[in-house]
Amino acid sequence: MLFDAELAAEMLLVSSERCRTSNRMINLLLDAIEATAGGDVPALARICNTLRNGPDSMMEAAAQLEQLLTLAASLRPES
Repeated sequence: MLFDAELAAEMLLVSSERCRTSNRMINLLLDAIEATAGGDVPALARICNTLRNGPDSMMEAAAQLEQLLTLAASLRPES
């Protein structure tokens, strides 16, 4: 890499994109946790749809979040 600036720049670009993608996934997960805790079904549905377009682990996270929301809804006393 010391002798190939173009290769170094390309590696930095790839690394930066991966970091941005990871940050987006983390923010989506945090938003999903907040939506689940607040019982915000429409927000959670939007977030889960976005997560499903990501890596396999995010598809699993979306499924788990939807299960938590279903469980939380079943435990809430009816108004």
